[in-house]
Amino acid sequence: MHELTLSAGMSCERLRRALREDRSAWKFAVFIGNVAEHADTKTLTREHALLQHFLEGHLESHFVQEERELFPVLAQRGHAREIEEAMRQHGEIRRLRERFAKVSSDDPNTMRAFLSDVARELKGHVRYEAAFVYDDLKHAEVDEYREDIDALLADVAGG
Repeated sequence: MHELTLSAGMSCERLRRALREDRSAWKFAVFIGNVAEHADTKTLTREHALLQHFLEGHLESHFVQEERELFPVLAQRGHAREIEEAMRQHGEIRRLRERFAKVSSDDPNTMRAFLSDVARELKGHVRYEAAFVYDDLKHAEVDEYREDIDALLADVAGG
């Protein structure tokens, strides 16, 4: 069995890691939505810094990896419109991040609104990407499986 490679250096393992990061982003979005809805002012202040760190570090790194390694491959595989929309969503989440950085942690109502916006946008984005990335991945895995079966049958027939 061979390692499926989606692009130069984008192996299935790296893709699986990217998909796990999407799952992590989903969980974080749910957490942030709950904080926005239920947290007291002290918790909001504490979570402001955590969210900013997540958006500037982990999530931005994930976006860059997708844009550089995954999206070009998916575009070549017929998902150009979906990639264009995913890039638009990345841009919107980045704009929210920039605006959120300017929100004072002393303004709980504005913080709640921004946290809700970020949670909604991030959940929508993860859901959107999953709709075409997972489907495409299934096809890639099926193609790899077929190649492996074909090779095995050729070995059996020839041997």
